[in-house]
Amino acid sequence: FFHSPSLLEGRTPFVRTTADLEAFIARVDRFLEFVQDSGLRSVTMSELNPERVGAVSTCELSGQKGVAA
Repeated sequence: FFHSPSLLEGRTPFVRTTADLEAFIARVDRFLEFVQDSGLRSVTMSELNPERVGAVSTCELSGQKGVAA
């Protein structure tokens, strides 16, 4: 969710100074705390499918059987 140059001052518009770097790392830390507290986990693309994430298709919403196009 970020590229390694973002961890070096002056390499990206997101981290221009030491203060920017500290703020950037603090945001990443807060995000990771949120993910952990929320019970979220990472998955690979092959693991990701609508049934596993609780998604519904437009067919299910309309009461029809089958796969949404």
